[in-house]
Amino acid sequence: AKVKHIQEILAAEVNKEKVKASQVKLDLYKVIAPFDGVVAQRLRGQGEWIRAGEPILRLVHLNEMKVETFVPIDGISVAALQGAAMRVSVRINSKDVATYDTHVEFVSPEIESRRVRVATRIQNQQIGGSWLLRDGMQASIEIDVPN
Repeated sequence: AKVKHIQEILAAEVNKEKVKASQVKLDLYKVIAPFDGVVAQRLRGQGEWIRAGEPILRLVHLNEMKVETFVPIDGISVAALQGAAMRVSVRINSKDVATYDTHVEFVSPEIESRRVRVATRIQNQQIGGSWLLRDGMQASIEIDVPN
């Protein structure tokens, strides 16, 4: 009976180790995104073989939105655009407009067709479980360029 009891204890230990090994194996196949996001497109199906580094889905980061525009450079100093006050207004629907007061975070080093690209980031918010802003929405932008 003692030998049988010791064998059962050892079998239980072996099973615990098998469970740990299975967990390690599962962790090898776990996919963790480098940021919070929403799956916009699934590029591979469940059970398909993939190689390390191969894309399996496309994530869209919605917590923070990048806003870009081109500013005509006639009559302004391009250097003065960096850090300039910026107001971004986005029409959400036929009644509502979301307005964000921010500043120019990026001014492109390249001028294209007498215009320079500027950008900023604004914090998005969820209302009723849905994101207020979406990628590709159009915005009205006002920039207060200091003299």
